[in-house]
Amino acid sequence: MRTLKRAGWILACTLGVALSSGAQSQQPQPPPKADEKKPPKKAKRVWTEDDVAGLRKPSDEYVDKKVAEEAAAKAAASPAEQKPGEEATEQKPIIDPVSGKPYLDPNSPEGLAEQLKKWESALVNTEAALNEARARLTQTTDPDRWESAKLEVDLLSQNVVDTQRRIEELKARIAALPPKKEGAAPAPKPNPPAPPQS
Repeated sequence: MRTLKRAGWILACTLGVALSSGAQSQQPQPPPKADEKKPPKKAKRVWTEDDVAGLRKPSDEYVDKKVAEEAAAKAAASPAEQKPGEEATEQKPIIDPVSGKPYLDPNSPEGLAEQLKKWESALVNTEAALNEARARLTQTTDPDRWESAKLEVDLLSQNVVDTQRRIEELKARIAALPPKKEGAAPAPKPNPPAPPQS
C-alpha cells in the first residue's frame, strides 16, 4: 500500500511539472521593445595595397626575385642565341592527352582538312537521321506523332543545310591557301625492304 501511495505521488508530481512547463510555453511572449537598440556591428576592414604588402613573407620576396632574375636571363640570352634570319624560339606543340597526338593549328592546311573530314562525316550522319525521320513521318497516322516527326524533319533539314554551308566555307578556305613551297615538301618515305625469297 505504501509503495502504491509513493507511485501515485511520483505520478502526480511528474504530471504537475509537465503541465506547468507546457502552460509556460503556451504563454505569448511580449514583442521586443523598440527602445532597445542593438549594438552597432563592427565595421569591416578595407584592405589596401600597403596592408597586403605587409603580409608578405621573406620567402615570397625571395621567390619573386628569383623569378625576375630567370626572366631577365632568358630575355638576355634569347637574342644572342637567335640568328638574324631565324624566327623566335619554336614553341613546343600542345599534346592531346587522350590521343597523344599534337593538336593541329585550325588554320593550317592539315587542320582545315581535318575539320572538313569531320563536317563531311557529320553530314552523312545527319542525312541518315533525316531519311529515318522522313520514313517515320510517312508511316505514322497519329496526329501528335506526325507533328513531332514533322518538327524533327524540319530541324534535321536545317542541320543538313547548315552543315553543307560549313563544308563549302571550309573548301573555299582550303582553296584560298597559298600553295606549298617545293623545297618544303616532306621527305619521301624509304621503300620497304623486299620480302626474303625462299
